[in-house]
Amino acid sequence: MTLLEAPVKQISFALVVVGSTVGLGACSDATESPAALTGAGLDAGGVSDEPADPNGSADTGAPSTNPPEGPDTNTPLDTPDAGTTTPLGPCLPTLVGSGQAPLIDDFEADDFYVAAVDGRFGYEGTYSDTPESIQLSPVAGGAPGSTRAIRVSGTSAITYGTGWVFPMNGREDPACPYDASNYVGMGFWARSAQPSATISVVATVGALACRDVNPIIDCVQFYNTPVTIDSSWRRYELLWSDIAFVGQAPQPALGDPATIRNLYDLQFKPDSLGAFDFSIDDVEFLVGGCGSGVCNPARPCPSDCCGNQTCEAFEAVGGPPAGLAPGASYPAGLTYCASDCPLDRDGCPAGDVGSLVPQSVLGSTTLGLDDFAGSCDTSSTAPPLGAPDSEYVFTAPEAGQYVFDVTATNYQPLVYVLDGSCSGAELACSANASGVPGVAQSAVSVELARDQAVTVVVEGMFGARGPFTLDISQLGGVCPDEDLGSELPVSVDGTTLGAENSVVPSCGDVSSPDHTYLWTAPATGLYNFDLAGSSYDTVLQLRDGSCAGPELACNDNNGFAGLQSRVSASLSEGQTVAVSIDGRGASGAYTLVISELVCPAGNLGNSVPVTQTGSTAGLPDLVSAPCGATGSPDTALTWTAPAAGTYVFDTVGSIFDTVLYVLDGATCGGAVLGCNDDSVVGGSQVTVTLAADQQVVVVVDGFAGGSGPYTLNIGAL
Repeated sequence: MTLLEAPVKQISFALVVVGSTVGLGACSDATESPAALTGAGLDAGGVSDEPADPNGSADTGAPSTNPPEGPDTNTPLDTPDAGTTTPLGPCLPTLVGSGQAPLIDDFEADDFYVAAVDGRFGYEGTYSDTPESIQLSPVAGGAPGSTRAIRVSGTSAITYGTGWVFPMNGREDPACPYDASNYVGMGFWARSAQPSATISVVATVGALACRDVNPIIDCVQFYNTPVTIDSSWRRYELLWSDIAFVGQAPQPALGDPATIRNLYDLQFKPDSLGAFDFSIDDVEFLVGGCGSGVCNPARPCPSDCCGNQTCEAFEAVGGPPAGLAPGASYPAGLTYCASDCPLDRDGCPAGDVGSLVPQSVLGSTTLGLDDFAGSCDTSSTAPPLGAPDSEYVFTAPEAGQYVFDVTATNYQPLVYVLDGSCSGAELACSANASGVPGVAQSAVSVELARDQAVTVVVEGMFGARGPFTLDISQLGGVCPDEDLGSELPVSVDGTTLGAENSVVPSCGDVSSPDHTYLWTAPATGLYNFDLAGSSYDTVLQLRDGSCAGPELACNDNNGFAGLQSRVSASLSEGQTVAVSIDGRGASGAYTLVISELVCPAGNLGNSVPVTQTGSTAGLPDLVSAPCGATGSPDTALTWTAPAAGTYVFDTVGSIFDTVLYVLDGATCGGAVLGCNDDSVVGGSQVTVTLAADQQVVVVVDGFAGGSGPYTLNIGAL
């Protein structure tokens, strides 16, 4: 990050604190009288109306050259309840955060006080280069379970001259420090009114003593980091180490205990000049400890340290062991977990729901810890990370197939089931959407023995958290419904209207009726299972062995087949699979076709031009692409050159990232004549020179796992 340094300059600010006009306090002896503090930039209450410039600039104490400012014309968004007193008087000489009460403000109350938890108190305020350049207004809540957030809008005419301040110890004053060393960072929810915007998160730290006539310069240190937000509500988390010092002289890291013990406010501000418009919700500290990657003296780890990970004891002198917070030191004789201890499972499970079926459990992950990472969580490699979770033990009252169905209102939940305790093996995991507008849902089904205990884990994708409903039920009906033997090919018609719900596909929902067939492969090979021609939105699932076997494949909506589904699987001779025809919130008539896949799969003849459409979705990766990324489904087709000449093959018109190649001969193992990934707009193109009647195999593949509807064109130059 590049920081623009500016020389010390004089700027006159109008500090607007919602409900009153109050400024950044001078660094002074708290015992001095207000009269002793009154002077340039100070009001009679002993606080300055000229906040420091986080870019290193400040009022030098000389008379301002700017015109006198008029009275504060901003009005409060909310006023304190009757009978309360705005805590702007003397701060507490020592205020230490416990590390266990993270909330700073969720904005649900009709006031602008920081949350009265963990000893913190203060009245939030704005400051700006002109009184009218920043406004706060209520908007609908953005964090899970929230009903109210705050919109911050206006115009910034001077860099770092506009912001929203959260004091921690009474008022914005270096003489009023808050010891945040028991927390490891801060988190918040945010969104922008524009598709993308950058805001600055600022932590202001007070120095230990004032040294000369420039109290703001000598007593205040600014730590700042830019955060890019977009138009969707998202949670952002910053460790203290993510927030860097603003200035030229080297300073200790914000996370150094000697520094973060003197935090006196946090700020949100536009990162550039001009108009700004963003919203903030649920501002809080981050709680560290075992498994967070940051040691926290307030949360020493249990003896087993996150499931038998290694704990390390170390002395305050000499620094922490490798992998712990850099530059930190902690009291001697205490034990802390190494930062490679990935998960904090000392609080798992959150509860035991017994054996009642059916039942609904109302819960929330808001105050949970990040104990687990399910195998189906595709968001675990994308920031923001660290979604908290909630865990429940369930014991099966009888042998059977059980469904664990989670719904949330404003975030996508995940659900996974562990065998036995919190350290058990994962039995199933799901992160699928329900397909119902406004409802996010995931569900898994697990075959359990009588009295078998499992741990059900609920969390959100992309760091989301909030309330949820966990429904536990038992599947009914007979599964399988029919046995198709080992005939090939197979074409069977049926209907799911009035059928029972006996399976839950990972790519479907939990409520649709289904019909399941057993089928046995007559020989080792690659087989295709297709529902093309069915009358409703189908889901197709393949399980190994029986209805309770592991899922081999699942598909919903196969490319050009519209709402129809298709899967393929490599099977051994005599291997039995359960083929379940399900629906996406629907039921109806279906046609199931089972066939053996061969390569090439078809013949395009010997004429030009040729335009062939199809889909690779649900197909296997039969041929390894000689260019581009491998591992994608593909289809291979033969074609014969009608005459000697040069021919052009392309996939223009396809709707996914294609890879196209041409092989010599009539088999999928021929020499590569040409291969291309995206050489033309809208697709891939290969040009080859062929002899009359020369046969080639044209393969439409995908890049990095991509698949979908394709268009293949062949023409002569």
